[in-house]
Amino acid sequence: MTEPLQKAGYTIEVIDQPVDGKPMPHSFGLHYDRLLEATVPLVPIFVNIHFPPTQPSMPEQYKLGQDIRRALEAWPGEERVAVLANGGLSIGVVRQDLDRQLLDALQRRDLKTLASMPARWIQGTSGEIFNWVGAASALEGLEMKVWDYVPVYRSAAGTGCGNAFATWS
Repeated sequence: MTEPLQKAGYTIEVIDQPVDGKPMPHSFGLHYDRLLEATVPLVPIFVNIHFPPTQPSMPEQYKLGQDIRRALEAWPGEERVAVLANGGLSIGVVRQDLDRQLLDALQRRDLKTLASMPARWIQGTSGEIFNWVGAASALEGLEMKVWDYVPVYRSAAGTGCGNAFATWS
């Protein structure tokens, strides 16, 4: 799977065992610990989603998802593949307007709207939005269904997390 991504210009590093004995980060380990009934092969893709200068732009992350899909399509095997991403939308201060705009743009595959979203909003913990963008673009040939959007507030000041649940089929 790495060769098509390298040809597309990405720097690939393959790690086949935990680094310094540390467990896999929660964004991947959660799936093994709580969602999967059996151990299955996993290809975690790590991207600096939180802070510049190496944080991707929306178009770059969307292209990465497309390139991952092309790499999967070029795979010679017959294995079934699932694309899975997790993460909140707005985190820290809930921005329902931007969360809903993002979900709508992902459903419509509207890269122009995605590219116009305020970059400062998508830094720090809200950078998890890039996981959504990568998954949506890897699955852009499928229909995205948003099952729910739940703004979860922790305080009267509007702090919390925008949570969404979606599938592609």
